[in-house]
Amino acid sequence: MLNVFKNEIYKSLTKGKILAYLIFLTLIISVIGVIIKINILDLTIEDGLIQFLKYNLTFILMKILTPILLIIVTASVIADDYSSGVMKFFLISKIDKKDVILGKILYLIIITLINTLVMFIIFSIVGGILAGDFSNIFLGEYIKVMNAYIITAFGMLPIVLVTSVISLMVDNFNQTIGISISVLIVSLMIDSINSKILGITPTSLISYGYKLLGDISNKMMIIAVVLSCSYILLLVLSSIKIFKKKDGSYESMVQRVYRQ
Repeated sequence: MLNVFKNEIYKSLTKGKILAYLIFLTLIISVIGVIIKINILDLTIEDGLIQFLKYNLTFILMKILTPILLIIVTASVIADDYSSGVMKFFLISKIDKKDVILGKILYLIIITLINTLVMFIIFSIVGGILAGDFSNIFLGEYIKVMNAYIITAFGMLPIVLVTSVISLMVDNFNQTIGISISVLIVSLMIDSINSKILGITPTSLISYGYKLLGDISNKMMIIAVVLSCSYILLLVLSSIKIFKKKDGSYESMVQRVYRQ
């Protein structure tokens, strides 16, 4: 599993890609931050940075654009590997087939969490510059908002794993993205209609997880987190089962070719 995980790290996290991604994120967040400052929020107030961070949890960047970005990454890690033949190499190698998919899933989980942490740091820097005040950093409210971003990152995992399952089922990069984005949008629409039942959709913690730190009781937090963990476990097991089934079909085909 760790060998597959390391392979994904070496394959995707090159210095050039990391730098390009950081520049892209900084530009997007800066542009959105300027729009928010001009048209939506007064960032010159005492807690302007905190308000900026809170607003972005409910804004399009964290609720739609970030999940779509993670969908594309997931599709490239799994579905695109079938197109390029990398996954087929794993299927006929001596690597345990369960370790192959678990290594890729571990990579996707780590990337999801790191991505949210990086975005939070960039949000903090850009928000502080726009507000002209970094005095709230590391105070109680700032730590509370940071925890809300962590919950949102955890909430990204079900949709990432939904994309993993879809990738394994359709074997096509473009179709995977199309279907996964459709699932994301429908799920977010259900959240907006039924906001009082957290955990019922794979995107519920993306939509309303930030409320768990304030407006909703600890009991509701436990229920929502348990339901999200159930989603994650079910989707991981489904990915393993689907991958093993494809593994058996492909290996049988390879064995028939060798016998001939």
